[in-house]
Amino acid sequence: MERNRIAVIIVAIVIVVAAAVAIVSLDKGNNDDGNDDQSITITDGIGRTVTIGTTDRITSASTTVTAMLCGIGLSSQIVGVTTDAGVYDEDASIIGMTDDDFPKAIVDGLADGSITGLGNMYNISAESLVKVETDIIVFGEYGYNENTGKQLDSYGVTYIVLKNEDTLETALNNIILLGKVFDKEAEAERMVDEMNNVIDTIDEWCESIVETKLGGVEKNVAVMMTSTYATGPEYIAGSMLDRVHASNVFMEVGMYAPVSKEAIAEKNPEVIIYTTLGMGDGITDINAYVESIRNDPILGGVDASKTNHIYAVSGSAINAMSYVTQGFVTAYAMYAMFIYSEYLDFDLPNVLDSDNYSEYVFQFWNMIN
Repeated sequence: MERNRIAVIIVAIVIVVAAAVAIVSLDKGNNDDGNDDQSITITDGIGRTVTIGTTDRITSASTTVTAMLCGIGLSSQIVGVTTDAGVYDEDASIIGMTDDDFPKAIVDGLADGSITGLGNMYNISAESLVKVETDIIVFGEYGYNENTGKQLDSYGVTYIVLKNEDTLETALNNIILLGKVFDKEAEAERMVDEMNNVIDTIDEWCESIVETKLGGVEKNVAVMMTSTYATGPEYIAGSMLDRVHASNVFMEVGMYAPVSKEAIAEKNPEVIIYTTLGMGDGITDINAYVESIRNDPILGGVDASKTNHIYAVSGSAINAMSYVTQGFVTAYAMYAMFIYSEYLDFDLPNVLDSDNYSEYVFQFWNMIN
């Protein structure tokens, strides 16, 4: 358990340091009508120094940002969101987390007109953003571009950019920063504590399996984004294997890189996990593809094929596996189930989709608690 305790200490230190660095100053003064005016100056995720005043009306330029804002109790203040297809097809309840009103509050707000849909995250322009009456815009680094930022600066619009969620620690730090910006520090700290508790619980269960069932030898796992791209330890999907006590067979690829069937066969993983199968690789029937691997002349010979340990997600389960928000704890649960499926007290299908992933995740959570 020593590695688990060290990991918890490191996460705690990172969060405390990030929170201390993010808040540069707190300025109080008087506005024209004599009321106290409070502003806060922070360093955002990309190093910009931003002074923030009123935050009653919030525009979110990222689905991950929207989820986190709802998680700390700000859904009633959100007036604009991105509307990429399928981004709000998620279950409201998350294992080990306090229920919030995401995504229902957003879906309802878009339907009744109280929230403006901004379209695809990567196509948002400064002009579309300023059409929404807002006090502050929050970007994720993925959807932010410098030209849009310069235009917003010229308009005098207040905005912040959260750091790209390339690690779990980054996501936790983003939540803490949002808590500071919107005066929801207690709610943000509660979210972070709950997330850490869920991941620690999964970590301990996985470690116990390795120690008691596998003789201390970790399984070799390949994490694939698509049918041809493998992820390494510098990408969050690949780095997660450490917390579920498994070894990434593609350590050398860094973040991610294309790999051939022959390269996968040479690595001979015991488990293969596809996190975003069908995105850009032309695969439309994920179940059929996973089934076909066992008969593939090359991949059919790897250990994962022989033992039927090939898994994938589809539909909203991809969101749960990929969006680094409070719901990201679900991804850890799915990794643990996939890698140690033979030690579950229920049968796990090879593909988790919109209809069944939440049911199995909660079944797993109940099993390990």
